[in-house]
Amino acid sequence: MLALWGLFLGVFAAVLWVWGPYALPPLILTCAAAAALLAGLVLIAWPEREPRVRAVPEISLPSALAAVGATTALYGVSFGLWLVLIGAGLGALGIAGVVRELRGELRDRGAR
Repeated sequence: MLALWGLFLGVFAAVLWVWGPYALPPLILTCAAAAALLAGLVLIAWPEREPRVRAVPEISLPSALAAVGATTALYGVSFGLWLVLIGAGLGALGIAGVVRELRGELRDRGAR
């Protein structure tokens, strides 16, 4: 997946090299594409030896909600206090959910 991201960035860098008026933005994007592509190829070449059992869930909806809340609160700086308050509420709910997940994880570790 990381190698695909590097290719994606490389395509954008090529477009900037051809049609961009400046040299610095395509250079920065080219370096990012090369780094992502190299890291992706390294991960493909040397896969993990044995899969580890992880206590962390694959997907965490509360952490996504906390991020949406933070983003909404930051947008509220431009659009008004009402959006800051909505973002703060969403962020608080997300953080409470993350705390709940972490407490459950600690409880599961203690039971093993």
